Formats: sequence, C-alpha cells, structure tokens
Amino acid sequence: MSAGYQLLLLRRMRSRVEPLREAIMQNPALAKTLMIVGILIVLISGAADPLGLGRSPGFGWMQALGVIVGALVIVAGFYLRRRVRPSQ
Repeated sequence: MSAGYQLLLLRRMRSRVEPLREAIMQNPALAKTLMIVGILIVLISGAADPLGLGRSPGFGWMQALGVIVGALVIVAGFYLRRRVRPSQ
C-alpha cells in the first residue's frame, strides 16, 4: 500500500470519527454514568471484606487496584462533565 493511499484512508477515517467523538465527549449522561460507576467500584472495592468478597483479612492489592481504577473512572467522568457544553 502506498503512503499516499494510506494518508487518504487516514483522512477519511478521521472525518468519520471526529463527529462521533465530539458527540460522545459532549454527552452529559455518559459523564454522570462514568462517575456513578466509578463510585460504585470504589465503594465495593473498599468494602470487599465486610461484604464477604475479600479472600483474606486486611486491605489487599486487588482492593487497592479496584479503588485506583474506580478513582480513575471518576476522574474521567469529571473530565467529560467539564467538557460538556451547555445547550444553547
């Protein structure tokens, strides 16, 4: 495949992806959903032992990983929420 043809394909793909990406980034429901899911992940991971989901007593590495992943999902939700433009 020639470089010119690859560049043409890349431009076509980008022109199709950009409107979809902008629609996703401006969706307030997605931001709220991400924040709720992140909060649930943090709460379930942090309370795994009292809920009977933990394998050993104490705060294990899987719980820590769950809390970190949940926190990252919450941050992603806040990021999307800030990018949402108010309706005009």
